[in-house]
Amino acid sequence: MKVEIVSATLLILALTSCQKATDTDFSGITDPQARWQAYGLRNYSIEQKLVYFCGNRGVSMKVVISDNQIVDVVDISKGTSLPQNQWQLHKTVDQLFVTISGINKDSVASFRAEYDPKYSYPISFFVDPSAQMADEEYGFDSKDLIKLD
Repeated sequence: MKVEIVSATLLILALTSCQKATDTDFSGITDPQARWQAYGLRNYSIEQKLVYFCGNRGVSMKVVISDNQIVDVVDISKGTSLPQNQWQLHKTVDQLFVTISGINKDSVASFRAEYDPKYSYPISFFVDPSAQMADEEYGFDSKDLIKLD
């Protein structure tokens, strides 16, 4: 009986000690960027759609990030990678946060941002710099983040 209890305890300890830091629940962190950073994700893919009036707007792309750098952008509908000179329109999650934090919310006509309930990455943000101008609005929609090893 004691051997079984000790064996079960050792098994539980072994299994729980193998959990990665990203398995930890950081939902108690209310600041979206701080929560994202707490998870420490540097290798992931994310589906991203540009809300622009230029480029590949409205087309869903799979953005692949390794060591917090974009390493591939794939047009999901065609299954083909974009040329590297077109990657600059897309952003890592950290770059999305930099873009959002650089917006002076008091000086734009409208601004909205929504965040993923678990990892707190921006799932959508949209900016209209001026109500008097047309076609200068921009933003990003992001979803389906997948952690990569």
